[in-house]
Amino acid sequence: MSQPPALPTLLALLLAIRDPGVTLNSDKQEELFTIGEQLQLNPEMGDKTHAKLMSVIQSNPKLNESFTKYQTALIRFLATENSENLDYLPTSEEVLKRLQAGNKSSQREIRGELPKKSQRSPSHTIINDIVVPILKSDNPPEVSKSLFQRLLEKLSQFSADSDTQPPTLPPLI
Repeated sequence: MSQPPALPTLLALLLAIRDPGVTLNSDKQEELFTIGEQLQLNPEMGDKTHAKLMSVIQSNPKLNESFTKYQTALIRFLATENSENLDYLPTSEEVLKRLQAGNKSSQREIRGELPKKSQRSPSHTIINDIVVPILKSDNPPEVSKSLFQRLLEKLSQFSADSDTQPPTLPPLI
């Protein structure tokens, strides 16, 4: 069985950790930090990184339930979305600003410079500029809460507009 693409998996995680009722203890947050470090070194989510990520998700029933809903919706949504149109995601500037505001006394390193434009694929850009900094923050659930409203709105609209699937997302918060 092949694993799902990295992008919907990682975005589903970032959406799921922000849901009310989903809590992560410090050990799980530390594991997410480690996964962020691994993704920073290699944005092609390998089997080992994927297995570690799924272990974190599956060890928390509420997280697993939310993750599954979001991943299903994201896979369908991204299959129909123009890969060049990423206006529903936070920008790297928004992520950096949110991280700097939330980590005034952080002991963890957060890159202070904005990412340079490059020839990276859109998914590598998303992983490096959005996913990795959030996973490596002091409080990924809190950071995610303020950054993914546009994506949640798009997913809700997509889910409601689709005649072939029932709405799968919880209400927006």
